[in-house]
Amino acid sequence: MLTRWKHHNPDGSLKYDFDGITPIEIPNDPTKPVLRDLGLTVVHPFYGEKDRFDRIMEAWKKYSDEIKRAVTLSLVDDCGSPAVMDWLPRSTLKRLDLNIQVHKITENLKWNTPGALNLGVHTAPTDWVLMMDSDCIMPDIMLKRLLFEFSPDQRHAYFFMRHRITDDPVKALNIRPLTCSILIHKERFAEVGGFDEDFTGSRSGGYGCFDAEFHDRIKNWRQCVVDIIIDEYIGIGVQDLEGVKYDHYSTNRRLFRAKQLGKVPRNPERLRFAWKKEFSGERW
Repeated sequence: MLTRWKHHNPDGSLKYDFDGITPIEIPNDPTKPVLRDLGLTVVHPFYGEKDRFDRIMEAWKKYSDEIKRAVTLSLVDDCGSPAVMDWLPRSTLKRLDLNIQVHKITENLKWNTPGALNLGVHTAPTDWVLMMDSDCIMPDIMLKRLLFEFSPDQRHAYFFMRHRITDDPVKALNIRPLTCSILIHKERFAEVGGFDEDFTGSRSGGYGCFDAEFHDRIKNWRQCVVDIIIDEYIGIGVQDLEGVKYDHYSTNRRLFRAKQLGKVPRNPERLRFAWKKEFSGERW
């Protein structure tokens, strides 16, 4: 579990500690190139979540031309049903006017989000990759700021605050950094080993914690860009569709703890499954 994300100052006001992640503001280093000049790929994994897919595609269609020219959208199909390409016939792809690629995992491994994200990073055509869950979208104004005002450092992994879209006022209070929305350089990702695919449900019998284990390995290099906020749409996800229970979370928490203590070794092997490229197209 991540550290407590807020506490009260002596005067009673709230003070946020960003889950122990170092906070930074834009512009962070005007002497270095901005992200637009370095290139960016945005990765979204899917597992048959048509409503989330539609929401993301509508957002991308409305992005400004300067964003569409600067960014590649990477969709990773985690062997879900329906398949992502069922929603994106080639006639539609030609009209999207996006830099876009689609890859598919061809083995239906239960709860394989760590593998899907590893594949997204591995196949990204740019050095810098922004991973986001399928229920997350970076609004146009935020993505524009990230591209044109932010100068990333290859040593660090960057996280962002969240704005929860929900009718539940309690859930809406949670603004702490998203654990699976990460901007990172591909070489840095490889150096720290990527996500440990031992946490895939087909191997562990459990669900989740792969992101917490990744945070644990990179905790000294994390930074939270407090000026950038991601919209998180709370609704039905893979946990609901696939019957994730409390015991499944507990199983992977125990695995996480065992790896922290060195009782179970980390597994740096990535892409432990069959996959294929479905589509790749450039805007120009």
